[in-house]
Amino acid sequence: MTKRNLLMFDGKLIFAFGVLLLTCGAVRAGGMNTGGGMDTHDEPAVAILIGASYAQSWPIDELGGYRITNVGIDGQQSSELLERFRRDVLSRKPDAVIIWGFINDIHRNPKDQIEQTRKRVRENFTKMVELAQARGIRPILVTEVTIRPPAGLSEKVMGWLGKLRGKSSYQDFVNRNVRELNAWLRDFAARKNLLLLDFEPVIAGADGARDVRYVTPDGNHINQAGYEQLTRYARSRFRQQVHDQ
Repeated sequence: MTKRNLLMFDGKLIFAFGVLLLTCGAVRAGGMNTGGGMDTHDEPAVAILIGASYAQSWPIDELGGYRITNVGIDGQQSSELLERFRRDVLSRKPDAVIIWGFINDIHRNPKDQIEQTRKRVRENFTKMVELAQARGIRPILVTEVTIRPPAGLSEKVMGWLGKLRGKSSYQDFVNRNVRELNAWLRDFAARKNLLLLDFEPVIAGADGARDVRYVTPDGNHINQAGYEQLTRYARSRFRQQVHDQ
């Protein structure tokens, strides 16, 4: 073999070796299996959970095939969720967003302005759904949960006295408006064909207020047993939705 032929042979050998390395790299990157198909190992779908303290404290990492990113912030109203919706939801480009929370709209606004408050909640939820859908993000809605009086004796006595005088308690005021807004939320989800996690009845007692088994001593927040109950329901709801499709 001449020197020229030897150089040509060496060049072809180096080229072939390079092609082999590139092929091996492609197989590793693509996850080619022995059956000839490609296992792409797609990243799991992501859902962002936005809300106030109820959402913030929900210890859930995965739901319905979604990896959950929790961006709940304690004490926020629905208008504050909307204000940060672009930053905390849209900019992250998730596959879905779970929107839970308007209890603070009722807590933090004057009782004599409740009509305006309810109107604002409806507008804020409608806008968040529209923003998500415009970006191809699936909105999932959650009904709010009711409360019950704090566990102290003095609170119980005050509640009894209020009923004897024919006065509505603060708990009754909050729960009445929670139920009214939840009724709108159910109708809205049905009209828009959205998945709804109907949490209100899941941890409510026979009187419609929060079941004593699922409330912290302040009568407002959700305890561990309550979150476990909500998680079981939510997982079942997603399974039901897949079955119905």
